[in-house]
Amino acid sequence: MKIAFVSTHSNGKTKLVEDFLQRWPMYKRTEFQYRDAIKDKKLKLNQKGDKKSQKIILDAMIDEIQSASASNDEFMVFDGCIVENVAYSLWLNSQGLGKVDDDFINDSRVIINQTIKQFDLIFFSPLREEIKLGRKVCDENLSYRKEINYILDAMVSTYDKNKGIYFPINDCPAVIRLEGPPDLRVEQLHLYIKNNGKCFGEEDGSLITTP
Repeated sequence: MKIAFVSTHSNGKTKLVEDFLQRWPMYKRTEFQYRDAIKDKKLKLNQKGDKKSQKIILDAMIDEIQSASASNDEFMVFDGCIVENVAYSLWLNSQGLGKVDDDFINDSRVIINQTIKQFDLIFFSPLREEIKLGRKVCDENLSYRKEINYILDAMVSTYDKNKGIYFPINDCPAVIRLEGPPDLRVEQLHLYIKNNGKCFGEEDGSLITTP
């Protein structure tokens, strides 16, 4: 089982992953994480990002999931994945400043369509404005965070409608919204994940439906 959590930044995602690990301790994180690349290379992020930084982050995220797929660990969890990278690239592309061109976006769509198949579940946490910002906020601009959240929501909607734009029509992981306040998110996960860490199948009466 490979599970990823995605959301706009500064939305309690890392705390959610920590709570998840406490509830399902059989899960592990990869030794190398894409944030290591961000820190090591001192990359420009968010509104200051560009094609170079987005490509490095994209490659690091791909390396992270491929490393997990090659390991013998049955249960892996990810604090973010390539879905987020594409969302931030789309925002940069929409600004018309030439930081991320159309060719990069098209290439990213192909990459996400293939790489995303390595996950089993992806949970999207919509923006909750009541969540307090942490000490190390990379970009606290609420309007910007709302725009990234809108893009992520639109991407997830293409999955819901089975359009195959960002998520493949075949062999696609379930993509699930975690609605409601932050303190109820872990309880929602119980609808999809068993106590033994495995996801519910159709025979269990799961709410998960895949294309």
